[in-house]
This record gives sequence, C-alpha cells and structure tokens, in this order.
Amino acid sequence: MDAHRTAPLLSAIITTFDRSGPLRRVLEGLCRQTLERSRFEVVIVDDGSSDDTRQAIEDFAGRLPLRVSRQRHAGHASARNHGIYLARGAITLFLDEVARPAADLLARHLTRHREDPAPNHAYLGRTVLDPTLAADPLAAYLFGDGRAPVDGAVARREVTHRDVGGGSWSCGRAFLTEHGVYDPGLRSGVELVELAYRLSTHGLRFFAEPEARADLLVTPDLVGAGAVAEERGRGRQRFYQLHPAHARAEWGDREAVAREWREVEANVDRLGRAARELDRIARARIAAGLPVGEFETALLHSAYASFLRAQELRGFAAGAGAPAVSPRSRAAREAAPRVSIVVPVFNKVELTRQCFAALAGTTPRDLYEVLVVDNASTDGTREFLGSLSRPDRAIVNEENRGFVGACNQGIEASRGEWVLFLNNDTEPRQGWLEALLRTADADPRVGAVGARLVYPDGTLQEAGGLIFRDGSGWNFGRGDGAPFGPPFDATCEVDYCSGAALMVRRDVLARLGGFDVRYAPAYYEDTDLCFGIRSLGLKVMYCADSTVVHHEGATAGTDVGSGFKRFQVVNHAKFIEKWRDALERQDPPPTDTGKRPTTADRRRLERASGGAGVGP
Repeated sequence: MDAHRTAPLLSAIITTFDRSGPLRRVLEGLCRQTLERSRFEVVIVDDGSSDDTRQAIEDFAGRLPLRVSRQRHAGHASARNHGIYLARGAITLFLDEVARPAADLLARHLTRHREDPAPNHAYLGRTVLDPTLAADPLAAYLFGDGRAPVDGAVARREVTHRDVGGGSWSCGRAFLTEHGVYDPGLRSGVELVELAYRLSTHGLRFFAEPEARADLLVTPDLVGAGAVAEERGRGRQRFYQLHPAHARAEWGDREAVAREWREVEANVDRLGRAARELDRIARARIAAGLPVGEFETALLHSAYASFLRAQELRGFAAGAGAPAVSPRSRAAREAAPRVSIVVPVFNKVELTRQCFAALAGTTPRDLYEVLVVDNASTDGTREFLGSLSRPDRAIVNEENRGFVGACNQGIEASRGEWVLFLNNDTEPRQGWLEALLRTADADPRVGAVGARLVYPDGTLQEAGGLIFRDGSGWNFGRGDGAPFGPPFDATCEVDYCSGAALMVRRDVLARLGGFDVRYAPAYYEDTDLCFGIRSLGLKVMYCADSTVVHHEGATAGTDVGSGFKRFQVVNHAKFIEKWRDALERQDPPPTDTGKRPTTADRRRLERASGGAGVGP
C-alpha cells in the first residue's frame, strides 16, 4: 500500500507483533493527527503476527498514507531496521505499538526538527498512563510519576541515552543510515539504549519533548514484567560485551553484578511469591473500593522492586553463557572489514530496499562493508542509493555492464578478506553471515562458501549445486518442503553454490581474475568461478547454518528464450568448452542414468536415503 508518489517530510514507523487490539487504537490516534496527511507517511512492519493484525492494518488502508511490510518474527529491533530502509521521509519517528499518540504528536516532532534542523539532534516524546490504567498497581509502579524510561522527561532539556526507552522518538534518517541502526540481538528496550549510546559516540544528542505525548494502552502483568526484566538483564550482559569500558563506568564491575545474583539466586522464587501475593491483595482492595494506604503501597513497591531486580540479575547471569561478542575497533573496521558485500543492481528499487532492510536487521555491522554497483538503473534506484550514507560505497554505471561486469567492479573496489556476492532480490536471515564465516574459518582449504537458498514460500531452492558430465546443473533439494531437515542440514563440500549469496576469498578471486568475462552479461559465471576454485585444490562449501530467501527470477525473469535469461543457454556451451576435461570426472546426468544425483559429499545423500546409497 503506497498512498503517496512524492516523498513525505516525516515517516512514522510502527513495528508490531500480535497486538492487533492496541494497534487499532494507535492507528485511530494517527487518523486524528493535526499534521497534514501530505506531510507524513505511516510505515508498518508486521513482525510475523499470527493474530488479525493484517486485517487491522487493511481496515486503515484508505484512511492513512500507509506503507506496509511483513517479515518472519525476528523482534522489534530487526523490524525497526526494516522500517528505516522502507521509510522515505527525511525524519524518522518511531512509535510504540501500544501507546496511542496525542493528536499533535507528529506535528510536535516535526516542528522541533524544523526549529532546530541540526542533523545530530533527536527528540524523545513522553508516554504516560492512559486514565483507564491509573488504578492498576503494577502499571502505576512501572510507569507512573515519571519512574519508567518510556515516560520520558517532564521538561524540555537535553537527556542522556539512559533516559531513552520505548516511547516515541525522532531522528534524521540519514544520520541512522550513516552511523548505525538497531542491534537485532537486543530486546526489551535495551536495543534503544544501546543504539542511543552508540549514536552518541558519533555526536547524536537527545532532547526531551514532553508535549509530544502518547498514552500507554496495555495493562502489564507481573509474569510479563518479570520476563521483560530478565530479557533486559540479558541485554545488559550483551551491552557489557559490546561496550565494556562504558558499561564498567556506568554500572560497575561485571563481577559485582554476578556476586549480587549469587546472593539472591536462592530466594528468587520466594521474592516472586511475595510480590504476587501483595499484588493480589492490593488488587482485591481496589476491586472492593477500599484504599491502599501509604504503608501498603511502600511494601508492595518494595516487593515489585526486589522481584524485578532478581529477574534482571537472572537474565544477566544467563547472558554470561552466551557467545562473547568481539567487535573490532573502528580503526580496524575502516582498515579492512572481514567481508565486502557486493550487491549489483539494475532497477527493482523495492527489492533493493527490502534487501538492505534484511541486511541491516540480521547482520552485525562491524563484520562487513557494502559495495553497491548500479547498472544504469532508471526507476529511482539511484535516488535511493543517494539517500543512504551507508552503503559504504556506491558505483554508478552510465551503461548496464551486466552481472559479471558489475561484480568485477565490486571486486576491484573491495577491501575485505572475503568478497560476498549478494543479489538484490535476496533477504538474509539472522546469523547468515556469521555462519558463512565459521565455515570458512574452520578449514584453510575453503575457497568459497554458499548459503542455503529458500523461496519466499519457505520451500527449498538450493542446498548447494551439482554439475553433471554434460555441463547441466541441479540445485540440490529444489522444491523440497522441509529445507531445514536432513539431508539439507549438513554442511558439506559441493560442486558449486549460486552467486545469489556466495562468499569467496579475495586472494582467490585475484588469482582467478574475478568472474570470467566470457560469460558476460550473466549466467554460468558463478559455476565457472567455483570450478576455478576447485581447480586450485580448494573447496566450495555449502553452509547449512546460513539461510537466505531468494526471490528467484524477480530481476532477470524466467524465460530462457528472451532477455538476460537467454544467456543461460548460450553460456552453457561456453562452460562445456572451457571445462571439458574436468567435466569428464563428473557424474553422468540423471536423465542418462535414471538414478538420483549425488553431491560432492555423498554422505549427505546417504543420510537422506537411510544409508542405502545413491540408487534411484
């Protein structure tokens, strides 16, 4: 749904997961905004909801300027990153899915930015209790009287990253795309605190705008609040891993927190029971119309505080068992990233937006640089790339050089130890790049690693590729409805992996001269490259722990008789001519043998057939 052709001034981003009821009330609040509709858009990212969220959004399609996207459930941080890359406004405003905006909230945020257009200034709104929740004892403790971070400040002033919580906040979109977006590994509000701290190191300053008000709509419960506190503790542990010097200065030594947990660990259940019992008594008195006195309130709040602190410590201790995060220094990142991701593009700007959103939401930013090579697009791609300060570099061609030419340009400009070729019609999933690197690092003889490719409907597209004696190919497992089960869950050596998501050692590319230009503009160049890698005595690996969604055919089509796709047939003959001797060592095609095809690692196929070999 796209209600405007021209770019709005402000993009209000809402991420939602199974909250259709509150979401409807939030959208009703947006319908009553005093800001003119032509000046804003509402970007909604549905983070894999299973309730009637889709219908709730559809009900407002004609009432609001909506842009809607859906993703598999990956958390609000990932979804907000998706929203950033979908947004078109110069100002991004993040809204809470459970807080109804006041009628002038959008106007107040936009006004602050227009009054003070400094690109490094951000504004934090204020979330208050909806009047219907004022009598709830837990809600009053968590969010009443300015206690909670989501409440924001009550006066206009500069605030620190510690004051930032889950309420509305706005920032220039360009600042985010240049200096960093949310860490998808964080949740429960810690993701915004960490982002605010990280952006502050680049000069971002937060200012409270208490008149930009929203009303909290959801009544909290003690079990849910305890789960949030535990997740917040896990996030705090990750914060220590990401920013150890700052964490020690702000929160003290990590060991001191661990000692505090050891002191309360044996009493967690007792603290929980006490908090629940006092909460029950307070609610019973309120339901009976009886007052809850100051002493009872103080006792209740003490119980809440002890229980929630214990839960946070539990999460902190559990987080200590997570794999350590070892970010490299900024100087090291700028000197040479581990991976240079080369993305060749030609039109299809919406696919490119989607790819960038998925990349930002799933991949640690310190691992990679992005090199986008634009093959003379005419559909707004150039404008989209120009709005981003990161991609790290964009190469704009005045003529279409094809996939081969664009990738070779990317190789020449790359700095990483590895060069990863990524189609713009892909959506990487969580952990994909880390898994590729683990496979690469496990064996010095690995020259290339490819990801599992799946279709948008969840069926398997490729778990590594096979090449037969006649030069024809087979995407192993294509069309299988269980892409994560055996035999596709085994990392193994293969004949080739698709260039849609293929990571190759940079020094190997130098030895081979990049992609062979005889395959220009496209097709068989990735298969040829993998055969070249194997000719050097190196391995081409399929990584079962790396998953990328591939909208196959979305860029080049599927008709082999026309357009770029016709080169699939033309280049097949070139491939046979170049690799005639090597092909003699490949298996005959299944059309000749009537047998099921094998892979370079035959053990994988044996697992699928229960050890029965590779028969028909």
